[in-house]
Amino acid sequence: MIVKKQKILQDEFFIWKHDLKEELRTRSRVMKTAKGRIEWSLSGDKGPLVAGIHGGPGGYDQIAALYPAMFDKGFRILSWSRPGYLRTPLKVGKTFGEQADALAALMDALKVEKLAAMAFSSGGPVALEFALRYPERLSALILESSVSRRYVINPENAEEHLLYSRLMFNDPVVWIFNLLAKHRSGNLFKSVIEIESTLDEEQVEIIVSHIMNNPKKEKILIGLIKSMSPASLRRAGLENDLKQLELLEDLQLERISTPALVIHGIHDSDVPFSHAEFAAKSIPKAELLSIEDGFHIMSLCDCDNEVTEKRLEFLRIHAV
Repeated sequence: MIVKKQKILQDEFFIWKHDLKEELRTRSRVMKTAKGRIEWSLSGDKGPLVAGIHGGPGGYDQIAALYPAMFDKGFRILSWSRPGYLRTPLKVGKTFGEQADALAALMDALKVEKLAAMAFSSGGPVALEFALRYPERLSALILESSVSRRYVINPENAEEHLLYSRLMFNDPVVWIFNLLAKHRSGNLFKSVIEIESTLDEEQVEIIVSHIMNNPKKEKILIGLIKSMSPASLRRAGLENDLKQLELLEDLQLERISTPALVIHGIHDSDVPFSHAEFAAKSIPKAELLSIEDGFHIMSLCDCDNEVTEKRLEFLRIHAV
């Protein structure tokens, strides 16, 4: 009986992985560029173009998972998989500067002259490098929960260290996360908020309650977990990100001429708020939006409507 159950679970796991890989393939394209083959997806048929630059682990699909409220608002959203994620090979660009060059190469292949960029977490250094290297091709820059200087995983956050050192490289474990999320596991949701925030237990419970009673937020959290799956298709990118983040030297952010909106939660335990303060102080045309009760995943905060409106307002003014 035990062997039979194990076989059933094994079959379900392989079916899940196969179906997810097919879904990811059908929703994106791969473009041959001067830097190599890059996976991308475009949503919308009119309005200024905004490139979404995902974090790690992630892929082109993370942008729609994290920012559903940004779609169908008068902008075209270009989502792409950074090197090492999904169907974009790591050889396309290991350093964040090389990844900025890869985005420029994708723009060339798509015959795009200029766009705005919206970067999340470890996608931040790529956006900053792009702003430094291609100022004439960037109309507006949004940095959300973004890394802006050298970064290492907080050794005091044991859960985060375990997540990145073991769990996020393991397909079966990530599959279980997806199952728990699909079945509305309050314990899983609570664990995610605890890892991504410095909120106290009472505040975490309130956030989890709000998520479980709000279908839109629940869908965002489920989608976020799905956008980290399967781990095997994102492992090379995540391992490279962690290495590059530790090697990252302070960029010359004072040279960035693009208008920038820096959004960051005070209670972000993943990327410290000091990264936002550094970026906002260093970039001449930067505006800092600090969220008092915010944490790493802003779309799950109670402030999400306010943040969405601020993003849209900024892009309507500056994106061309």
